[in-house]
Amino acid sequence: METKKRIIFCIENFQHGGITKALENIISLIDKTLYDVSIFVVNQENGPYKKTFSPYIKYPEDKLLKALCTNFRKYSGFHQLSLILIKSIRKIFAKHGFDIFEHRLNKWARKISKDQYDCIIAFAEGYITNFVSKIEGNKVAWIHIDYKRYLTYAHNIDESSTYNSYNCIIIPSKFSSLSFIDVFPGLKSRVRVIPNVIDSNIIKLNATKADNLDKRFYHSSCKILSVGRICYEKRFFEIPTIAKRLKTLGLDFCWYIIGDGSDVETNTLLQAITNEGMNDYVIPLGRKDNPYPYIAQCDLLVSTSLSETFSYVVFEAKTLGIPIICADFGTAPEILDDTEGIITSIEEMHLAIFELLYDDKKELKKYIRNLQNYNYNNYRIIQQFYSIIGS
Repeated sequence: METKKRIIFCIENFQHGGITKALENIISLIDKTLYDVSIFVVNQENGPYKKTFSPYIKYPEDKLLKALCTNFRKYSGFHQLSLILIKSIRKIFAKHGFDIFEHRLNKWARKISKDQYDCIIAFAEGYITNFVSKIEGNKVAWIHIDYKRYLTYAHNIDESSTYNSYNCIIIPSKFSSLSFIDVFPGLKSRVRVIPNVIDSNIIKLNATKADNLDKRFYHSSCKILSVGRICYEKRFFEIPTIAKRLKTLGLDFCWYIIGDGSDVETNTLLQAITNEGMNDYVIPLGRKDNPYPYIAQCDLLVSTSLSETFSYVVFEAKTLGIPIICADFGTAPEILDDTEGIITSIEEMHLAIFELLYDDKKELKKYIRNLQNYNYNNYRIIQQFYSIIGS
């Protein structure tokens, strides 16, 4: 009997996000008779994906490493003070040439190297990619971002030596792959464009679990929905202005937002809703561990994002037969064609929404018909993945 290939994914935490969603989907489709799957998680604090990933966790949580990479602003009292103290100690040691954080990462890199995996996958950018670069073996970096945009937030950090250590770099879209290659032209031959997988059966099953929907998700003649983390990239703060323009056009609607974010970003959204007088029309519902019943029961899914590498919510809406209006970010033409919805600018988004939802909704119904037989093909994608990690 052939020995299973041993692969390990490395991530930061169990929290909501595109990375954990992508990992959940890929793990669900990997043939467990051929591959032994493990996950290394830095911060193993409770989160929506802890139960899902727990069977694959091989290594215990490193308490110090967790503290060093935890945002102390999320906590208060003694816990916050202890995190601030630990980070202050790190700075003091770093001034004398010793980085505690790097020391702990190196310790785990040596441990994982010793365990000899057939493939080690950095499934998050930033320090996770740097961490995996230190591990010996066949290494894969999985990029979930527009790398050029990432560099603006990362203060143009030089990661050339980090990515040079990888055998392969997987990127889910053509647009984002070109963004990465523009920065690292010498790595072009190692880049593979492989879309993320979608577990359509789970999406459709969870969409039927509508027993305890948020009471604020009440009936209106038109239900618009946006889903994602409340952050600058998603541009939910633009929604109240778009909604006000829709109201001026005479549309009867409610625009619901599912997702959470930092206190600063959330308050920015709430203030924008109040400033535009849209409290009765734009309704933030907060985080929902199962957003699919809401998607299935809305009339229109709207993505206001500034940038997306692979928009899960767009594909989830298509899987549930819901038309989409999408902002004109770089990857939009790769994830949405003109039979499934409309790509438009933020400035003209209210006109596109009005066109679909006003009066007899003739155009909306056309897109619904087109999406009736939508099917996401995972087979080809998973075979491409197997070719990289070894079969």
